[in-house]
Amino acid sequence: MNICKAVGIRISNLLAQKNMTLYRLEQKSGILHGTMMCITTKT
Repeated sequence: MNICKAVGIRISNLLAQKNMTLYRLEQKSGILHGTMMCITTKT
């Protein structure tokens, strides 16, 4: 597993733990949707 994939998995796990959507994280963090998709969908 590479670092990009590990970060995406970690974000997904934290979102599930906090019962938060990816959209909500984008809004709270100020990260654009396209950027967030690049971060979370790297393989």
